[in-house]
Amino acid sequence: MAKLAPEQEGESDRISSLPDPLLHHILSFLPIKEAIATSLILSKRWTPLGLAMPALDIHDTDFATCKSFIQFVDAVLFLSDSKPINMFRLKFQRFQVPPVRINLWINSLINHKVEHLELDFYGHIHVPSRIFHSSTIKVLKLVKVKLNARSVNLPSLKVLYLVRVQFSNAETVANILNGCALLEVLVLKSWSAPSEDFNRPRIGRLEHLVVAQVQPSWIPLAAFSDVSLLRIEKGYTLSTSFFPTFYNLTRLDFPCLTDDVTNLVRCLQNCPKLEILTILKLDPILEGSSVESMLDVPQCLATHLKEFRLSEYRGLECEFKLAIFILKNASALTNIFICSSTMENADSKLQMLIRLSSCPRASVNCKLMFS
Repeated sequence: MAKLAPEQEGESDRISSLPDPLLHHILSFLPIKEAIATSLILSKRWTPLGLAMPALDIHDTDFATCKSFIQFVDAVLFLSDSKPINMFRLKFQRFQVPPVRINLWINSLINHKVEHLELDFYGHIHVPSRIFHSSTIKVLKLVKVKLNARSVNLPSLKVLYLVRVQFSNAETVANILNGCALLEVLVLKSWSAPSEDFNRPRIGRLEHLVVAQVQPSWIPLAAFSDVSLLRIEKGYTLSTSFFPTFYNLTRLDFPCLTDDVTNLVRCLQNCPKLEILTILKLDPILEGSSVESMLDVPQCLATHLKEFRLSEYRGLECEFKLAIFILKNASALTNIFICSSTMENADSKLQMLIRLSSCPRASVNCKLMFS
């Protein structure tokens, strides 16, 4: 068989003849710097692919200097064609990039019709308002940023993470949440406490919201009353006056419960369909609080609760009495998980287990898991 000419060999390159999505998939197995460098040294067929990767994950720790980092991001965003960027993740841990340059990058990403955008800054940097005006962003995660949004229009956004953020005022919070009509997942963990004159923002009901994790106690829970999963961070004061009825809630999580357990049980009256209750830790200041005197058992506890988890268990009376209250009244309970504190020795753990195991259970199918 005659040997192919060099031009014919190039045309017969089976890998290079693959469609762009498959070539992007091949490059995705390499670190972003190597992927782009590899594409540049291969044939002309590969050159634009590296500069138009649909998923880009860039960390400044991969670069020796701030200048090389900026030049690299510039090349990725400004030298590529106008093809959409599906996902862009940019993390700062070493360098402080001029805000003007960051604004240019964000504007370019919006023009590239980015759908998944994550920005994690070194120090708190003001994010330009352009980021809140995009018809394509579906996932937005901002970490360590300063926000001042007068108007927001994110009609496609479904997932929003705002972690360690600084809000300029209550209006910014309201504008962001009210401007995300289709929001389904929200993680809101403010970094700085608001000023004394900070008013509670007026937020409409987020009707499509399914999962919410909220920390600032100045965010009204009523906006999240349609969720199925709610995680309440430390700082909220539990009161039936401020705790709305969650008709769809099936799971409620507390990383650290600092409120009286009696208030918790009262609030459970407003969660008629609750199936899973998780408390990672009860604050020691609650020692002495009790639910023994309560006569009204919440409906969810009596008929719906299937799983209860309590971690960092030290055998405190407030912990024990809460666990026993649930065991005695949860007729549908199938599993109760008690995870002891790592500071407890083997003997104390055994005594805790014996004490818990001796208590009566309303559910004949309930299994006590102790570790």
